[in-house]
Amino acid sequence: MRTQLLKFAAGITGKRFFKNYNETKLTKDNKSLTDKYLQLLLIQAQQNPFYKNSSYQRLTDYPILTKEIIRKDYLPLYINRSKKGIVTNTSGGSTGEPILIYQDRNYIDWSYATMMYYLQDVRQVNTFCKKVILWGSEKDIFKQMNLKGKLSNFLNNQTFLNSFLMDYNKIKEYIEVINKEKPVFLKGYAGSLYEVAKVINKENISIYSPKFIYSSAEELKDFMRAEIESAFKCPVYDFYGSREVSAMAAELHKNEYLIFSFDNFIEVLDENNNEVLPGEEGRLVITNLHNYYFPLIRYEIGDTAIKGDLNKEYNLPTLKKITGRTTDHFKTSTGKIVHGEYFTHLFYFRDWVDLFQVVQESFKKITIYIVLIDGKEPNTKDKEDIDSKIKLVVGKDTIIDWKFVTSIQKTKQGKHRYTISNI
Repeated sequence: MRTQLLKFAAGITGKRFFKNYNETKLTKDNKSLTDKYLQLLLIQAQQNPFYKNSSYQRLTDYPILTKEIIRKDYLPLYINRSKKGIVTNTSGGSTGEPILIYQDRNYIDWSYATMMYYLQDVRQVNTFCKKVILWGSEKDIFKQMNLKGKLSNFLNNQTFLNSFLMDYNKIKEYIEVINKEKPVFLKGYAGSLYEVAKVINKENISIYSPKFIYSSAEELKDFMRAEIESAFKCPVYDFYGSREVSAMAAELHKNEYLIFSFDNFIEVLDENNNEVLPGEEGRLVITNLHNYYFPLIRYEIGDTAIKGDLNKEYNLPTLKKITGRTTDHFKTSTGKIVHGEYFTHLFYFRDWVDLFQVVQESFKKITIYIVLIDGKEPNTKDKEDIDSKIKLVVGKDTIIDWKFVTSIQKTKQGKHRYTISNI
């Protein structure tokens, strides 16, 4: 019934995402599909005000598009243009001022189609099965409050739970909702799912076990995955997307992410903007294939990843791992890059640490914010061990300032950042 209603609504609004989904189903040659839409995009780009007078022929002819370029040179070309049938969106803004993005109907249709492909072809569940969404973005939360949002939740058979301001009592309430709804799958912020899982495990609460859980919006760290899987007794998969370009890749299993290359073409580039080899790490540069109105061609999204091989079962390229945001990695005065994950591992299995954040203030100073577990005191030996391992990689003369706090502020999108570099 819901499927028929949604198809009816799609017909009224002119959406073609069912048609697009069927196209991904009909071909086994996803490379040809990618090449087809890449060529169409580049043809359309020649009519675009930003690229109109360019002589670019191939994708690699196009320059890297940064947030700064979009903000200063690209976006002003669209301010006074007609926006009929166009929606506006923004980047997440986790690392500074968000950028404005325009998205056309074709882009939206393909975003829906790609999510349908992920759920039905990769995860083997019906798109309209019962689901619970634990989400923390203020922008999305407000959408759920109006009639359109409520109708969307009904059509998509989903229950939306606000995780932006989530305390102990709210977590207990959400556990009851999950047990009542019995969703086929659960979706949420990695950090929000982790907080719920901690309460379940600590209090040994009986919880309904969905078929799977997929986390998004923030990095799923190993200790989070372990806690969530222990609580819900089901696999947890990481999902990689953004507001600017929607779904990019999803974890098939640990250390292999399928890239949805029929929707977004992804390059993994080194410091000289050359494609890295499988197994090597680089910056992610994204080309969305279906937003003709506001094309993002070779858009540097600010994340890093390790390139993978072609997955022969799905005939899709892969990433081995999403390694974080460039601003989550620390830099030394000699130019060395230290992964943010190095620092997060230092706090694993410290039985006095409830929540932490490591901030690189300068080349010579690091601040560590700690929320203690109730009734616990800082372990002096643990602190000394952490100090020594930090100084080992960033410099022995680094000043490390420990601050014990009752809470750590989340971003406006409801995310917790474990590492931040202000350099």
